[in-house]
Amino acid sequence: MPHIPEELSILPVRGLVIFPGTIIPLTIQRAASLKLLDDTLPRTKVIGLLTRSAMRRRTIRRRKTSTTVGTAALVLKLLRQAEDNVLVIVQGLRRFSLRKIVATSPFSARRD
Repeated sequence: MPHIPEELSILPVRGLVIFPGTIIPLTIQRAASLKLLDDTLPRTKVIGLLTRSAMRRRTIRRRKTSTTVGTAALVLKLLRQAEDNVLVIVQGLRRFSLRKIVATSPFSARRD
């Protein structure tokens, strides 16, 4: 099993939950998510996956009692289909609990 870093780059996913052991393709199109992958993958192939609704609740409320569980995943393959469209094949490694958000920049998408 690959080493899972103490700090993970979090990729929000919509409409599905990835379980440990599962291999699944993800289509990435959001500019912030593409930037996250471009910055993270040269350092480590392990990223954190959380549902977008869980990230939104955690970011908005910032309650200390809120526990958000995601899945650490290994990026097996990255296929660039177009400049703004990437297919990533990931394998779920193990669950993790989000304890603290260290930084949201430069990968957070601004809503104006």
